[in-house]
This record gives sequence, C-alpha cells and structure tokens, in this order.
Amino acid sequence: MLIHERLSLTPCCANQKSYGLIRLSFPANPSTVKVSYMGMPVYPESFTLSGYPIFSEEMTDLYLWKDYQRLHHDIDDDNDATIFDVMYEKMEFNIPKYMFDSTDGIRKSLKSLAAFHEMLNHRKLWTLNNKEKKLKEFVVYGKYILDSLGQILLIKYFDCEYTMPDVCTLEYFRENVKTFGTTYHPPIPKSNSACPCCGKKFSISDLKKTDFGLVNGKIAHESCRKTYYHAKEINEMTSKLVDRVYGDCPDFDLLPNGYCNQNCCAHIPWFRFHTSDGDIIIGCRKRVISIEWQEDFKPFDMAIFNGENVTKWCENFSHIPTSINHGVLTTTGKRGIHAWGRENAIKYLKKVHNAVAKK
Repeated sequence: MLIHERLSLTPCCANQKSYGLIRLSFPANPSTVKVSYMGMPVYPESFTLSGYPIFSEEMTDLYLWKDYQRLHHDIDDDNDATIFDVMYEKMEFNIPKYMFDSTDGIRKSLKSLAAFHEMLNHRKLWTLNNKEKKLKEFVVYGKYILDSLGQILLIKYFDCEYTMPDVCTLEYFRENVKTFGTTYHPPIPKSNSACPCCGKKFSISDLKKTDFGLVNGKIAHESCRKTYYHAKEINEMTSKLVDRVYGDCPDFDLLPNGYCNQNCCAHIPWFRFHTSDGDIIIGCRKRVISIEWQEDFKPFDMAIFNGENVTKWCENFSHIPTSINHGVLTTTGKRGIHAWGRENAIKYLKKVHNAVAKK
C-alpha cells in the first residue's frame, strides 16, 4: 500500500558530518520512496536502515535558509515551513527470527564483519517492525550486549575469573558476572574498512580481541588511537606552543599525565621543557593547560599576572589572589598558572620569558 505523508526536514549531525533527515511514520522500502517539494522532485543522497531519506549538508542548508527567510523576513509567507511530500511503501521484513535472535544464529554471524553487521541490522529492523515486542538479549565475545530493543552496548569492565563463550545469553552472563559497566553506541568497524592510523583492514577477529576508538571521527584500533593522540599531544605542546615562545626549540622529557593516570588519559603525556630560562612543566588538565616554572627557573614576580582571573600558585602559597603587590611572594621556586587555551598559554609563557630577559 502506498503511503503519502507531508513532513519537514530535520537537521542532524553524526561523526562530524551534517545532513538532513525526513523521519517517516513507518519503516520504508527505499526503492519506493519518492520525495517532492512544491511539486518538484527532490533526490535523497541515501537512506537510513529504516528507509528514511537522507539529504546532503548543502541541500539541507538551502531549505533551512529558505525557512529562515520565510519566517523572519516575510518572504513566501504563504507557508509556515518547508514541507515535503513523501510517497512510499512500508518495508516488508520476512527474515526468520532464529537467524538473529538465537544463540546459534548469532554464533553463525561471527564468520565475518559483514555477516555480523547484517545480523545487527536484522535485529534493528525487526524492532522497527514490531514495536510492541522485544528481542532476546545476548552477550557476544564477553564484550558486547545485544539488547531487547535491537541496540548494541559495550561492556566496559566485569569481574569474571574465566573466559566467557563467544555467544551466551545475557541471563547466563549475569549469573557469572556480578559487576560490570556498559556504554551505548560503541564504534564497530564495517566490512572492508581499515584503521586510519595503521592501514590494516579490520576483521571479525579484531571484534573479539581488540578495542576500538575514534580518530577524527574514524574508527581505529584503540592502541592506534592512543598512539595517534600521544604523538598529536607532543606536536601540539612543542611546535604550536613552547617553540613559538622559545625559538631554539628546547629539549623536553615526557612525564606521566599529572591530572589523570587512568586508562582514558594515561597516553596523553605531560612535559618538562628545558628552556634557556630554566625548566617548565606543562600539561593539559580537563579544561586548562597547567604551566609550572621549576626551582631552577630564573626569578620573576608572579605579580606580572595581576588581573588574570585564573588559578595561580607558588611554593608555600597554593592560591594566589587575582591581584597582589610586587615583592610580596617569593620570586624563586615553583610558580604556576592555569591557562584557558593555547593562546593564553603562549601569552603567559611570553610574559615570563620577557620579564626574565629584562633582568
């Protein structure tokens, strides 16, 4: 049966890509979807798994700009919003349920990434077509939960003394694992895709043995992701920060992360720079860059930072007021400040470098 709906375009963003989406009332067969605007055909760029039409960022912009002009400048004000006519047929789903909702069916999908994604898609499509019903729940490789709504969750940790089977029910998993944490929408590589850092193609064995992360919105091996952001941090702190203040590009030692030593941050180093003025320890905290001039650094007065409403400290004085009189605090020993952003960090480093150069 052909369905006719009049719907608006929704702007969306995923994996650093903007696009437009028309949300239909029912899952659609993409080959039957026809979209028009004011009687003229409009061509989707692609379709979602449920058959919703997707439009490019540029096409979406054109219609959103048109909406803005209509609403705010009384242009073409005979319509309240950009409305599309969509004609489509409902999606027919006739895949046998045991293929994606049984231990054996899911185990068979582990022959390749393509087969695994096909099984996941079948679970999603089934829930779209059976909104009042629920799927059985399973755990794959002791890492991924396939929930009753067709979603996949990553198991972040658990306390289990033995290896879990490749596929088991969630009930079995809970009987053997008392404590575990999860997160939604884990990155799972597609078939024939490759890690952007090492170039190696992903396989189903990676799903079992490897963790994944995102590098610039692209799925990568977690170890590769950490290597990439470790190297990026070194480049950011040298060529884009300290080397812009000290033209001789001072040597440095890598230090453990001074803010967080957990697995999420341990690969991001802090630095001890050996500058011509003395040593400086620099590292990123959650929102700021920590800068601490060390004991061997040339004397300077922290009063040069009067007016900077940020955290400041020196030996035996952990919190320096926004404004202090010159000569009140020691001009030697460890002295530090938090900078909001790289440009402020450069400004503070230059301020101190210039101050000690005048003496």
